[in-house]
Amino acid sequence: MEKWKKDARKEAMVVDIDMLVPKAHLLRKIEKVMDYDWLYENEPFPKNGHKTGGKS
Repeated sequence: MEKWKKDARKEAMVVDIDMLVPKAHLLRKIEKVMDYDWLYENEPFPKNGHKTGGKS
């Protein structure tokens, strides 16, 4: 008889991003000095639903 193996593709996995980046990594140093609030000040799309800038 065949032994049934678990299908790892169907298993849920919890990944903590902070654990993946080492404590002394350059990205952690950049994160401490950067201010990302300006990214969230504006809406991603205007109220009329059209993107601004670039070619249409």
